[in-house]
Amino acid sequence: MKMQTRKRTPMTRAFGIILSLAMAAGIFPGTAPLRAAAEGDGTEITTEVTIREVSSWSELKSQIESETQNGPITLTNDITATANDEALTITDGKNVTIDLNGHTLNANNQCRLFSVENGGQLTIKSLPSVKGTLKGGYAFGNNDNGGAIENSGILNITNVIITNNVASGCAGAIHNNGTAKLVRRNKNGDIV
Repeated sequence: MKMQTRKRTPMTRAFGIILSLAMAAGIFPGTAPLRAAAEGDGTEITTEVTIREVSSWSELKSQIESETQNGPITLTNDITATANDEALTITDGKNVTIDLNGHTLNANNQCRLFSVENGGQLTIKSLPSVKGTLKGGYAFGNNDNGGAIENSGILNITNVIITNNVASGCAGAIHNNGTAKLVRRNKNGDIV
């Protein structure tokens, strides 16, 4: 039996690395295990990533508060808060990624959508072709800034529409006391 050896070119390596990072970042839908080939010795690295799907405010809150976070939280439909729902809080030490998946998260003027505490990190994303929406956030009372999001940690938002949020203090959309990065990409993936 004749063995064939294929030499990896710099382009092949770059493509492998980019593909591995995209899979690890949850850019491709579905569940894993996701496999990425390690460079050099042919060792296989397996990373288990679970896509956590939610369809209600209470499920979303439960997944955010979960101690065993592994993978992004993905909306399966539009979610609207009810009278007893509270802001979704990202506490110190939590790193949460939410994929709106083209859906709307609506606080229904009941509460603020998100509060990111110092030491917490929140990433909210959607695809360029089907942007998700954050709306209906309402901040009032003693903590009345940032109708949609009050950020004291790290906030990353990509391809999300933020609209119709109200604060009785300042910043109807985002009140930022931390680090915030907002990115909009076109259908080709270019930043616009």
